[in-house]
Amino acid sequence: LNESTPMANRTYKPPNGKRPGNCGESSDQSTALPLLTLNRGPELLIMGGCTSDRDTMKMADVYNVRNDSWTRVQTHIGRGVPASILLPDGRVLIISGETPWLDQNEYAESYGPSDSRIPVIFDPETHLVSFEMTDTRDVFRGYHNMASLLPDGRIVVGGGFNQYGDVGCENPNLRIFTPSYYDATNRPTLTSTSRLERIILGQTDVTLTYEGRRRLDPTRGVALLAAQAFTHSYGQNQRYVRMEITSLSDSSVTFDVPDSPVLLTGPYH
Repeated sequence: LNESTPMANRTYKPPNGKRPGNCGESSDQSTALPLLTLNRGPELLIMGGCTSDRDTMKMADVYNVRNDSWTRVQTHIGRGVPASILLPDGRVLIISGETPWLDQNEYAESYGPSDSRIPVIFDPETHLVSFEMTDTRDVFRGYHNMASLLPDGRIVVGGGFNQYGDVGCENPNLRIFTPSYYDATNRPTLTSTSRLERIILGQTDVTLTYEGRRRLDPTRGVALLAAQAFTHSYGQNQRYVRMEITSLSDSSVTFDVPDSPVLLTGPYH
């Protein structure tokens, strides 16, 4: 590869790279998210879009880079232009978006079938999908909706059109979504003496102390999540970097920090 290489030859198009489904050669805006699983390696999650095919809109399609293969997972919620957010426990929150066949006026005060206001959480390791039903519904958030992980593990959502593809007049409000893992009674919490202002690339034997009734997960218990800004169904700076835990007890954890380029410098949660 050099400067004389034609542009068409500078990228590789894998034989099975096209997302499955009946979308033809075009697709409405979907959300994309890079994943790195323990057993299957690098993968890409595609969700939503393809309003011409209801079945595809309800699917999370996971592309495995090593095998050039797709795995399709049913989410039961049809979404165009959704948001996908990497969570501290290694799972993915899929939230907001448009369900074109749902009458938003009819269901303003109640949930409708395949309602995009119902958040779901997808586990990349197991491909299990769980619903995050809440007592208070959010407003419909379509095109231009945003979402972002907060330092405390909750998610801020905002913007989005009330009706499909409108131009102008987006929702002028923000709301905070609290996932089910955010259990104030049981969840692990760093002790006051265990807050790190800086982590060094390649650092080993980093120890944190924590309290709470729930013990950390031995593989997903510590991770760095890049702070990111989300727009147009994509948070381009999203990264979930799992730390390698070397010692774990009910009150402390010791781990090693990856070096570059696995971990890039910058601000993290």
